[in-house]
Amino acid sequence: MPTANNSFRALTNRLEGLNMQAFRTANPYAPLGGPRGQTDSSTLTQAVNGLGLFYINGVTQDVVPVPAPPTPPSTFIYLVGGRDTVSNNGAISRWNGETWSAPITVFTGGVVRALAYSGTTLVAGGNDPSGGVISTKVDGGSWSTPPTLVFPGVAVVALAYSGTTLVAGANDLCGGLISTKVDGGSWSIPLLLFPGGGVQALAYSGTTLVAGGYDPSGGLISTKVDGGSWSTPPTLVFPGLGGAVAALAYSGTTLVAGGNDLSGGAISTKVDGGSWSIPLLLFPGGGVQALAYSGTTLVAGGNDLSDGVISTKVDGGSWSTPPTAVFPGGVVVALAYSGTTLAAGGNDPSGGVISTKVDGGSWSTPVTISAFDIYTIATS
Repeated sequence: MPTANNSFRALTNRLEGLNMQAFRTANPYAPLGGPRGQTDSSTLTQAVNGLGLFYINGVTQDVVPVPAPPTPPSTFIYLVGGRDTVSNNGAISRWNGETWSAPITVFTGGVVRALAYSGTTLVAGGNDPSGGVISTKVDGGSWSTPPTLVFPGVAVVALAYSGTTLVAGANDLCGGLISTKVDGGSWSIPLLLFPGGGVQALAYSGTTLVAGGYDPSGGLISTKVDGGSWSTPPTLVFPGLGGAVAALAYSGTTLVAGGNDLSGGAISTKVDGGSWSIPLLLFPGGGVQALAYSGTTLVAGGNDLSDGVISTKVDGGSWSTPPTAVFPGGVVVALAYSGTTLAAGGNDPSGGVISTKVDGGSWSTPVTISAFDIYTIATS
């Protein structure tokens, strides 16, 4: 007559005869005695759900509850925009923490140069053969087609959202342009902001919109309070031919501008109601391309004479020196925070690359996006 012990032994023998690779595929979260994904039955630890039994190598152990498997992430962590170098289309790619998605075309024959989120709506700006275009996508939906032409013959290079108002910046032969749109409305006629120059960065703080760019005199800033007019003349922050404001970031009442002057990548700051500080040379011979704040920590990315570099500064402290070379032989073009993790996007000789760093940790080895040039980055 069969006994409970014999029945259990027969069951364990049957389980040990399973194809372990198939088991692992079907139960990716089951506990293992060895490293995750190992399928050697000599180290397999398995809970038998129906009987509440637990064994290792066929030896009866104490009953252990089986935890419910966590739900795998269904959304991306980072989103990059740029150019798919195979199709030569403006495209985006999603990073879910493990792999990059195949490029998704947004602007045929163009480039995605800027991304902005408002609630569940993602906006992409850039260019196609017709000029500066905008396309939008609600989470779970598709990109609007055809894209909306905002600046004929040129490219959208910057975007900023405040409430229901979206602002786009661009450059043409006349200079730096601005156009605005309230949700549900149409784009305004482009306004010439920086004659003979260009708009390269936009940022909102409360009801104040800030535009950064350049004209023949150097790197400029102009501001506008909702319902008011742009400040004129614009403020010269990085003097000298070739000077430009390429990035802006707000933290509380402090506005930071990054860009370049005659010496290289520079930083200047301004507290609301005050004046701009004397530019600080951060990346000699290069440029500051991106800025990001997390709490009291400010991060600047760009390039020096040889590499794509990062430097950080805690409020009240000094910038880290020398800067960290994140992309050897390349450039950092974009920064974005997701919780306590900072992502740097850019390009090196291998193509588009991304590296991440958790607060207090080190930068990860860059991950290459095959055949993709990165221009911008956003977080979900």
